[in-house]
Amino acid sequence: MKIKSIKTKVWRWKGETVPAQPNFCTNAMDALYVRGDVMDSFRFHEWMTVEIETDDGIVGIGNAALAPKITKAIIDEYYAPLVIGEDPWDYEYIWQRMYRSGHAWNRRGVGMVAISAVDLAIWDILGKSVNKPVFKLLGGSTKEQIPVYASKLYSGPIDDMQKEAQTYIDQGFDMFKMRFGWGPKDGPSGMKENLKRVAAVREVIGDDTDLMLECYMGWNLEYIA
Repeated sequence: MKIKSIKTKVWRWKGETVPAQPNFCTNAMDALYVRGDVMDSFRFHEWMTVEIETDDGIVGIGNAALAPKITKAIIDEYYAPLVIGEDPWDYEYIWQRMYRSGHAWNRRGVGMVAISAVDLAIWDILGKSVNKPVFKLLGGSTKEQIPVYASKLYSGPIDDMQKEAQTYIDQGFDMFKMRFGWGPKDGPSGMKENLKRVAAVREVIGDDTDLMLECYMGWNLEYIA
């Protein structure tokens, strides 16, 4: 079995979008005094898919959400020529070939995103070729159940956040993640707003549950201190 072709495509949402409300979620732009919609670059209105086909007709699908147009170009121009003609079962060699060929520029960021998309498609091929789910190829099941947490609770009016938290309690969750809405540019008053919402959610979920807090790259050491 050999890889015959690689096709990439960027999908873009063209319908209406709703701007995020103020203090919806902190992000890396919060360390700056930026005018306008600071969340714009963090929304996934585009998505890239990559289809890798083998010479016996198996098609594996991978995807990437981050900088999809750039990711597509990297795969098309740099990685596809390295991967076509290879045996997908040589997945470690293929991964290393992509990674080491771009060592000068791809050790982090979008270069790694592109490698990941190709790697996902290759593992999809392997699973399909033996009619097994990919987790079986990665070692199989190690436990009967996997604990999960409710991951939303974006910052907003306190009453709304408490109602949302209650819906997760009603579904049986005992672990949660919420988002901070205020960051460095908001100063001490913003931190007070964050803490108000943490306390409000705690009122609903109790003290015997896990609560994770997401600042999404939006805080710095000075703000925490």
